[in-house]
Amino acid sequence: MRDKPALKPDRTHTAVLVVDVQGDFTVLKNGSLAVQGTDRNYIDLVNHATQQLKSAGYKIFATQDMHPAEHISFHTNHQGRQPYETLKLEGRTQMLWPPHCIRNTPNAEILIDRKLFCAVVEKGTDPDYDSYSGFSDDRGRKTELENILKAKGINTIIIYGLATDYCVKATA
Repeated sequence: MRDKPALKPDRTHTAVLVVDVQGDFTVLKNGSLAVQGTDRNYIDLVNHATQQLKSAGYKIFATQDMHPAEHISFHTNHQGRQPYETLKLEGRTQMLWPPHCIRNTPNAEILIDRKLFCAVVEKGTDPDYDSYSGFSDDRGRKTELENILKAKGINTIIIYGLATDYCVKATA
């Protein structure tokens, strides 16, 4: 029996989505929610892989966590609360995080060359709802990502980025 050839994604209908590769999620930038191992070497590898995929003809998109300073998920906006505590808000469980990816701060910036992206979709912009997924927030309000991908004829997505246990997972 012959081996089946490896499946090659159709570049016309396949996109790459780079999730939240931002300073606050990296060791490189001493981020408030730094993922272990996200040093200069990690950023260089992600940048290189993204450049290779773009050169191979894939459309590249990104998500960017972009919170207002008064975001509901920041422990500092709940008196007496500590990072990583949870609390009940309007029937939902809210994880409290250190302040991160605050609009107009250096650590909210994407660390990959922005010229690689067809579009960057912001998420987490509503001060009252968290948003792990690149497609919608915890209230269910959609971002523009789905419409952008549909308009480009995308039906398959290659996803990577930070952090795999939250934002990458929720986006997938």
